[in-house]
Amino acid sequence: METYRMNFLSHIKSGRLTILVGMICFFMPNILSWIYPEQQYKDSLIVSIVLYVLFVLPAIILHLNYYLVNTGDILKFSRKLNEFTFVHKGQITKFNPNEIDHVVWSVSFNEFENRVGIVPWEGYNHHIIYLTNGKVITITSLLIPGFILPIGKEKIIVKQNFYRLAKIR
Repeated sequence: METYRMNFLSHIKSGRLTILVGMICFFMPNILSWIYPEQQYKDSLIVSIVLYVLFVLPAIILHLNYYLVNTGDILKFSRKLNEFTFVHKGQITKFNPNEIDHVVWSVSFNEFENRVGIVPWEGYNHHIIYLTNGKVITITSLLIPGFILPIGKEKIIVKQNFYRLAKIR
């Protein structure tokens, strides 16, 4: 049985671009003032803050959103039984792929096309699984990076968008 939960590695996989751009924004004023000592330190600090607000802050908001959606959740998959067990806030939902009505996959344009991401939040995506019994399950990339469901493509609705917040249930 495969068991998935949020861990340090899943945070790093989803947030690697956020970490990289954040480090660049943090160290850029020091590096620029070291390379160009005659320039004003204040100018590079302003550029660094603007880059941080435009690129890193939205990615941190998205990361926190995904963390709140799947904090404490566990997804187990038994290949032998072909059954999922999802634990969310103490409630257990068991289902097999045949019980999935449809899935809405919210993903960036570049990630859907398997291209390199441009902005730090490109590594984040989520699946909203609608079961035939009416239950709705949200799986974010923090819970399972690179999640692929064993269902037919006709059941998957792809929503490509720039910024993907998941609904907290």
